[in-house]
Amino acid sequence: MRRQLPFIFLLFSIITSNAQFDTRLGEWKEFLPYQQGWSVTQTPDKIVYSTPLSLVYIEKEELSASFFSKVDGLSTVGIRKVEYDPFTDQLVVIYDNSAMDFIGEEGIVKIQDIASNTAISGDKRINDIHFHDENTTLLATGFGIVVFDQKNKIFETTTFSGIPVNSIVSTADNIYAGTEEGIYSVPVSGVNIADFNQWSLLSEDVGFPSLYEVIDLANHKEEVIAATEAGLWALQNSVWKQVYVNQTGEAVSFISATEDRLIVGWSAGPFNSKVRFFDDNYEWIVSNTDCSTIVLDATLDSEGRVWYADGVFPLRWAANYQTACNFLSFSSPFSQKVSDIVIQDDKVLIASGGVADNFNYLFSREGFYLEREKTWQNFNEFIDPRLGELDILSLFRVAIHPTEPIIYGGSYWAGLLEYNLDQNEYQLFNKNNSTLRGSIGDPARERVSGLAFDNEENLWVTTYNAPEPLNVLNSEGTWSSFSVSSPGTLTDIVLDLQGFKWAPVFGSSGGVLVYDSGESIQNRADDRQRYINRNNSEITGQANCILVDREGEVWVGTTEGPIIFDCGADAIEEECIGVKRIVFQDSIGAFLLADQDIRVMAVDGANNKWFGTRNGVFVQSPDGEEQLAHFTESNSPLFDNQIQALAYDGQSGDMYIGTNKGVLSYRTTTTKGTNFHRETDVYAFPNPVRPEYVGPIAIRGLVADALVKITDVNGLLVSEMQAQGGQATWDGKDLSGRRANSGIYLVWSTEPDVFDAPNAIVTKIAVVR
Repeated sequence: MRRQLPFIFLLFSIITSNAQFDTRLGEWKEFLPYQQGWSVTQTPDKIVYSTPLSLVYIEKEELSASFFSKVDGLSTVGIRKVEYDPFTDQLVVIYDNSAMDFIGEEGIVKIQDIASNTAISGDKRINDIHFHDENTTLLATGFGIVVFDQKNKIFETTTFSGIPVNSIVSTADNIYAGTEEGIYSVPVSGVNIADFNQWSLLSEDVGFPSLYEVIDLANHKEEVIAATEAGLWALQNSVWKQVYVNQTGEAVSFISATEDRLIVGWSAGPFNSKVRFFDDNYEWIVSNTDCSTIVLDATLDSEGRVWYADGVFPLRWAANYQTACNFLSFSSPFSQKVSDIVIQDDKVLIASGGVADNFNYLFSREGFYLEREKTWQNFNEFIDPRLGELDILSLFRVAIHPTEPIIYGGSYWAGLLEYNLDQNEYQLFNKNNSTLRGSIGDPARERVSGLAFDNEENLWVTTYNAPEPLNVLNSEGTWSSFSVSSPGTLTDIVLDLQGFKWAPVFGSSGGVLVYDSGESIQNRADDRQRYINRNNSEITGQANCILVDREGEVWVGTTEGPIIFDCGADAIEEECIGVKRIVFQDSIGAFLLADQDIRVMAVDGANNKWFGTRNGVFVQSPDGEEQLAHFTESNSPLFDNQIQALAYDGQSGDMYIGTNKGVLSYRTTTTKGTNFHRETDVYAFPNPVRPEYVGPIAIRGLVADALVKITDVNGLLVSEMQAQGGQATWDGKDLSGRRANSGIYLVWSTEPDVFDAPNAIVTKIAVVR
């Protein structure tokens, strides 16, 4: 095809991927909270905090921060402890499920032996880790003591103690294991340490009480320190001495040995911790109280700064152990909790939830989180006291106004919260100033369960189990409410292309409500409604969620797969009963995802269906008949298989996935297509395509489902494809399957109906081999 294609086009200058794009196609990105440190350690140049879901690295010199999670290669979430091994210069991450990651120069070595060992019954948790030398690491576990060869990454010896081991430490001569029965010791050599009968219980003969429990052990300046329920003990010149007696109401929570001071944390009741710093003579100084709310760990660096891992937000540090704290704030969601995600333009709005599966209260106070211009802002009573005064609990649903700088949070406790971003003002709508009413049997609580805007900027609101559960706040600020023929347990609301309101109905009868408010909201005479359930449709399981796809089909997600209603304006009619789509595998037909409990659904730019279940995320073709992907916590960075929310960003092509343990996004090969090509929107990435790059090349900003041809500068056809929504992908190969040579390639794009249409555009891709 050595001819110039008949286009009216604009040539764009070549752009770099870094200016437009921070995530490649098929890559994941996390949006985790970095508010609470649960343990802390230090390397020669970094402070490392662990949150339950990730790691936070802080450079000691610059105090700059970076983050590391399962998306970056960690085994999983549920971090129990992080420790630095000075012998091998590695970080060791210990998880609740007994997995371990060793992070060093060779990358991440994942150890799953204890987690996957089915021969070990009962408690397999790793409670403590101690580095004896460059080869030997000791683990205190729920079933005993494990000797691990750090150099070769193999387990050498396992001692089954019959009781949980809380902590472990060693000297050149002995190993000490702290348990609820006291300290057991054994020589490092000369005995079979795998035989727990060879271990000796340290009791009254060496100065301990007859009965005592060990909370923690540590080495400090060649002395072994033990924390018991009575206080601190030190092994000095082979003699155990009590060096501190607990004060009334105190309980030791941790010991941290540093080069300068011994740091010990005590709990003295809820939100009342004390941290004491002991010198060589066990004289102590207590830290400033604003650094010790619920201190779980602490360390002291070479400059005398104290880094506190506190159970409440935010991360904190002090210039020394006598000064007040500084706080480390990072742009991140406040919590990992999520129940709803809404995306509009440059805004991502997330509700934290607070509703159980049976729609009982969970009394969550985390509020909601908003990202705009790559920065997160959190809204809850801990950050803004005004929300505490309004008693806003369980922010279950969220919405963004189509044209105004206003966001909404639906509280499953107190009504509808409106927040003006420009004016920094809240307004709460409840039974006193709106049609929202409390639930039957609990009139004091206005349980907002669904939010959706229509094309005229009216906000539709469902209130769970209220006398009139369907409400609307019109664009002029007036409220109206509607009674419904179905049970009032409406759990969400979605509008189809006709403007009909679809709401899942919770309860043993299942089903969905379809409501047509007619030409005018105020005129009830032309209103129509229908309750679709298992008695008059193909619905069998409990209806959980509703999706309207790009073609106008309504998909109802149930506990037994999806039901598709392709009835358009006839959805109110009795003949509209829905269909269960049949898919074939190995010539055997079955109903689509009939064995899956579909919790949430979304559609991407190519009209592919995304199903969030209790078993991960299923991605199906537009008609549902072909499975494109099945993401789980085992085969992807998903934090958890229980999916709480899905939302698609049509501009970036990211699918946001809210799991039970946090939010992340997946960069799809699609974007939302436009009606017309716009010069400022169309570009390719990566661009230039450098020699080391292997992967798809994306052309984005196209008209919806555009026809795309790629040629060399002489007009020779190299490849062609159709865009998925507003994005096409090129594998970098020509029509014969060979990698394209170095050079400039032209991307020609036009709307799909006619290739010679004037609505066309061209851009360039530079390939460097």
